[in-house]
Amino acid sequence: MTDAALEAQLRRLMDVWAERAAEARRKVEQLRYNDPNQAYRQRGMSEAYLAVIGDIESLLVAPEQPTQPALPVLPFVAVKVEVAIAALQRVGLLVAELHPHHDSSFTLVFSPLQNSPFEDRIARLEKVAQVQVLDYGRLPGSNRTYVDFGFLTPPTA
Repeated sequence: MTDAALEAQLRRLMDVWAERAAEARRKVEQLRYNDPNQAYRQRGMSEAYLAVIGDIESLLVAPEQPTQPALPVLPFVAVKVEVAIAALQRVGLLVAELHPHHDSSFTLVFSPLQNSPFEDRIARLEKVAQVQVLDYGRLPGSNRTYVDFGFLTPPTA
């Protein structure tokens, strides 16, 4: 089945659903006073048909966009772990663990005593040097907070 044939079939199906939605709306008007429960049911059916039509319409009209990574991966500056830890501690970050990765990025696991929001932690991290934050959150299992990042410039002394 070609894309055009599939789209034509979906549009015919949407027309059928539009008719069913209109029929349900007419029944709502008829049943409103005599049988409010049935009227309520018919209103829900009408809204459901219209919601499905809208969803399919948005799929048919939306241009396909190529998937791109959220952040471009930039080459990171190689920094020794000891230098990174010293720089992070200078700006008030409590480092429990700092794991280097093969691409010169790091995973910084915070001490449980670091009781501040992620925005504050990332702002402090950005005071050390120009960095790119790759990810942050809580580690599964231990629930400890972490930030994955890489240095774009060497940390300041």
